[in-house]
Amino acid sequence: MVKFHGADLEHYLLTLLATAARLYRHPSILNPINIVVVKVLLLGDRDTGPKVTGNAALTLRNFCAWQKKLNKVSDKHPEYWDTAILFTRQIDRANPWSACSAAIVTDFLDSGHGDCLLDEPSKPVSLPEDLPGASYPLSQQCELAFGLGSKPCPYMQRCSKLWCTGKAKGQTLCQTRHFPWADGTSCGDGSFCLKGACVERRSLSKHRPVPDWLRAASGKSFREEQCQAFNGYNHSTNRLTLAVAWVPKYSGVSPRDKCKLICRANGTGYFYVLAPKVVDGTLCTPDSTSVCVQGKCIKAGCDGNLGSKKKFDKCGVCGGDNKSCKKVSGLFTKPMHGYNFVVAIPAGASSIDIRQRGYKGLIGDDNYLALKNSQGKYLLNGHFVVSAVERDLVSTPKTNRTNKPSTPTTAARKKKDLKNFRNVDSNLANLIMNEIVDNGTAVKFDDIAGQELAKQALQEIVILPSLRPEMRSQWQSNAEKSILALGANADC
Repeated sequence: MVKFHGADLEHYLLTLLATAARLYRHPSILNPINIVVVKVLLLGDRDTGPKVTGNAALTLRNFCAWQKKLNKVSDKHPEYWDTAILFTRQIDRANPWSACSAAIVTDFLDSGHGDCLLDEPSKPVSLPEDLPGASYPLSQQCELAFGLGSKPCPYMQRCSKLWCTGKAKGQTLCQTRHFPWADGTSCGDGSFCLKGACVERRSLSKHRPVPDWLRAASGKSFREEQCQAFNGYNHSTNRLTLAVAWVPKYSGVSPRDKCKLICRANGTGYFYVLAPKVVDGTLCTPDSTSVCVQGKCIKAGCDGNLGSKKKFDKCGVCGGDNKSCKKVSGLFTKPMHGYNFVVAIPAGASSIDIRQRGYKGLIGDDNYLALKNSQGKYLLNGHFVVSAVERDLVSTPKTNRTNKPSTPTTAARKKKDLKNFRNVDSNLANLIMNEIVDNGTAVKFDDIAGQELAKQALQEIVILPSLRPEMRSQWQSNAEKSILALGANADC
């Protein structure tokens, strides 16, 4: 390695260790471990080191015995190390932790074998903060993987797989080891590679097992990051695609399961337990300051201290007295048909509680709350399309909350419409009015573009036989006697 890398060898090794440090902080390990380097020792041909043979097992035994003699006796010494690593030329790429590996690490630490990791070194060696691709461009990655003279192959897909030139029987060819471009490799203006995909350049926050309210305001909670670590994992079911994105599931979770990593496939109702417990320091629920420790919900104060009784006041101030803000309340009772402006929520508002009560106590009255941001973009139930599944919305500095009620005369109009079903069974008429007929804005067949065959079938099979039962046999002589109706909400 000394001959191959030359003066860059130490930086190369520290870059590899920085990559390993990020891997050990990955949420999938469930127990983030901070990797710290205390010493780097480079051995040349003339240096006395462990005896290296063609037998890998024997070489490792020789290395273990050799490094033990070099290590300091006391773990208080600044250069004492808990473990030593032998680097050879061949470096393999590592993937995020599997559930099995994470369970082994958890059992190892829970058994007390990780106590040696609790003492923090006094003089750690600084690791590179930049991603490896920022220090080693694509051409250098090819030489590191396939030797001097190897170059990137043309026309390869960006980031997903590294293809480099090589030679076989005097012919130049392209070859790959099936790993992606190094994270941080430039893949366009303002973009770089990350986990095999070309993404826009942005600052990368490190995974730290600290409470969410102490984390940098990145817009994502610690639980969200842990769910996102499983993006692309479809749980081996044909119900989900390989492009599935996972988000935390909060509603309907049992109190005893609050510290499990329960995630929902975004845009669907499917949810799974992706890990038996979340990373220590994760909030038990989004509206509490209690945190999960070793899979159990432990009470903590808003100051981040376990056992603390400090709480956020109604103004969102930790340990406050509720005097730094004022209460604003109101009641909206006179809706018009369509969307109605109800209230604008100012930036910095806290303890927001908006409730919808059914018209005259009805559970389902065809009224829906809608939400849009300060730019007028709907975040929920916009453009007369009602969300049929659970939704998680990212908060914005200022939002408008609106309501979409039906007209106040809905009940009266319904009675009038029922009179049109003179020759129809009353139960069937009520079923049609309640489950099929929309009591909102009247929509005629002429308002629907196309679908002429479907509209004709509905006229002949459903509407006309209901209005003129004596002509039922004539209209249905050349038609099926049943029809299957499917409804779906979709953007136009």
